Amino acid sequence: MVNDVQGQSPSTGISTPPLINTKIIISFKDIPPHVSRKQSDNNSLHGIDIDILDELANALNFKYILMEPEDGLFGAKLSNGSWSGVVGMVSKGEVDLGVGPLTINAERSEVAVFTTPFMQDSFGILTPRPKEAQNLFQVFQPFDLFIWLAVSLSVLLACFVFATIALTTSVHTNNGKHELLRINVNESVFLILSSFFEQGPTLHPTSVSSGCFLSFWFVFTILTMTTYTAHLAAVLTVSTPVRPINSLQDLVDRSDMKVVVRAGGSAYSFITAKCKIEDLA
Repeated sequence: MVNDVQGQSPSTGISTPPLINTKIIISFKDIPPHVSRKQSDNNSLHGIDIDILDELANALNFKYILMEPEDGLFGAKLSNGSWSGVVGMVSKGEVDLGVGPLTINAERSEVAVFTTPFMQDSFGILTPRPKEAQNLFQVFQPFDLFIWLAVSLSVLLACFVFATIALTTSVHTNNGKHELLRINVNESVFLILSSFFEQGPTLHPTSVSSGCFLSFWFVFTILTMTTYTAHLAAVLTVSTPVRPINSLQDLVDRSDMKVVVRAGGSAYSFITAKCKIEDLA
């Protein structure tokens, strides 16, 4: 990031400052692994940006002096229109260059010129993990409301149909007579419900019509209970926590959360500009 551009390179046609035998002043912020002080020597700096500067200095034959901003910030736009940190020193002409993990945005581009970025990074919102509350109605989650209504209606309809068959169908006995099935309404309902919950029927109708109906009902019961059991196992095994924060506006609307962000950086400027957050720490 530079504050001004002068001269022109004859080989590339790109405007560059005359750096031969020139000493330039460079602003930086101490943040590893870009620029950091050595533990053995507090005045000696090293890092990725320092290595790049050394290679450029050797190739273009210039010397440089590193200067850290007094506020120790990357740079944010102040209320009076000026800038703080590294960006402020570059925009005011106090230094020739600024190095470090500086985010390129529209506001900074108005007061400084950025080089081609050699690293990309991103930031996110860190919130407390929500506590998983015990839901007493998890047994109903495998099916939605429409499916539960359809299953309930199927059970009631099956009870009615089988009771009707039991009351109107006759069977051929050993003495050659036809007699009605000796299954009343209560027994019919009990047979349908016990088979639906896979308890096993205690009554065994002998007519063909009732046997065919129960065969189809048993198949329906097996398919329904198998599907329900598989979905219930998935619901109880895998829990998907609900994200309390999905956007910056959600963060602002939460009165029980305090926003903490590094002051003087691009994230600080972005959050304050988008959400008008005044209480920042």
